[in-house]
Amino acid sequence: VQKRQVRDMFMGNNSEFLLKPVALSPNSQARSTFNTKIVGLTESRIQSYWAQMRFSGRKKPPEEFDTVEELLAFVQANKGTVAYLPADTTIPDGLTVIYYTKSN
Repeated sequence: VQKRQVRDMFMGNNSEFLLKPVALSPNSQARSTFNTKIVGLTESRIQSYWAQMRFSGRKKPPEEFDTVEELLAFVQANKGTVAYLPADTTIPDGLTVIYYTKSN
């Protein structure tokens, strides 16, 4: 999987992968890093984008979770979901890393 494909998944663009993205809440450092390194936009620009998409009825933003534990539990319980995690997260058995980037 390439960076562009991951970005497309999380920004609601057509993706060749039929995965439902889920995200951490905006106050998460991992989200900030993901937005900067993968999406290439600030949180405010991303929020503006999703506001436009919701208003036009075209797309919905990824469901958000407050903690890594909640996010992991959801992904484990819901086949076909994809999430980003802090680099130091232990990946539970049964989940697969599809893209990895260093945080610095």
